[in-house]
Amino acid sequence: MSDVQPPALEVRNLQTHFETPHGIARSVDGVSFTLPTSHVLAVVGESGSGKSVLSRTIMRLTPKVNTKSSGEVLLSGVDLMKLREKDMRSIWADRLSMVFQDPMTALNPVMPVGDQISELLLRHKLVPKAELKTAAIAALASVGIPDPVARANQYPHELSGGMRQRVMIAIALAGNPELLIADEPTTALDVTIQAQIMTLLRQQQTQRRMSMILITHDLGIASAYADDLMVMYAGQVVERGPAAEVLRKPRSPYTEALRRSIPRLANPSHARLEVIPGRPPTMTDLPKGCRFAPRCRYAQDKCLTEVPGIEKETQTEHEYRCFYPVGTAANRGALALNLERGRTAAGLPVSQRLEKHAGQRSKEILL
Repeated sequence: MSDVQPPALEVRNLQTHFETPHGIARSVDGVSFTLPTSHVLAVVGESGSGKSVLSRTIMRLTPKVNTKSSGEVLLSGVDLMKLREKDMRSIWADRLSMVFQDPMTALNPVMPVGDQISELLLRHKLVPKAELKTAAIAALASVGIPDPVARANQYPHELSGGMRQRVMIAIALAGNPELLIADEPTTALDVTIQAQIMTLLRQQQTQRRMSMILITHDLGIASAYADDLMVMYAGQVVERGPAAEVLRKPRSPYTEALRRSIPRLANPSHARLEVIPGRPPTMTDLPKGCRFAPRCRYAQDKCLTEVPGIEKETQTEHEYRCFYPVGTAANRGALALNLERGRTAAGLPVSQRLEKHAGQRSKEILL
């Protein structure tokens, strides 16, 4: 018999498109990945890249009106996309749970936090009714909340942001799920509390041997707490692989640009931070070729007309989507050619490039 464990989650060609007055917004467009059991996958990208829509699609929490989702989401072999909402109610909390983005608004303001945990335990029949209060207090204690007996009787507005986030984590973990999705779990928290929350999540994930998807903007958090890293841009996966490998040797120009924009202690005082020129494309008016091409300093004419496929380095399981991957001879040649032309990355004058990609509103798309 093989000792290899089946993956906790398999996502195959997942798509979520929204009908808007301006056209179809392809917020998640053909995303595929595998999450091994007991691993942490960090999903990073700019705002609007599709990270949160991806997590809500996996959870089956996207709006029912003007939304079309397709593909497969296999949780331990069960395709969640084929389940009715009634069936999903037995999956939520027991097998699949989520820490939502904003702890300030995610909790019910008119219920004590202990009752909110008890409500979940009662709905899913996880403990006998007589033991609900004790179980709720134990859940609060498990996430490091001091004096959990007193805190259980308090309302969300009586707690700090960090405490509210711990309550959210306690609710998400109360059913001992196989997979936890944490969507920007450190939003609106100061740096010290961010570190405490991330350490708590990592400890809980390790102790419970739970799989976790971590949605974040912060490459530092991804580097410190994730096993694997997936980079999204304009609804697509542009790079995925072991976190250390992807951050040490990025292949996608977008991942490289994200990494270069990180402040460094070695930089001189008041040094100007590097930025990614331009803006992400409008999701209802996507570029014809590579979606990052209008902002990419390596892009060639081919990038504006052809869509790059996924390439894979088999030894490291490192995947990327690029015709001119960073660190290759082709990439160095593309950059040299653009520098020689003295033009924008795709060899077009700035004015023509802005006309060609109306979704880009930057006045300066230069190397």
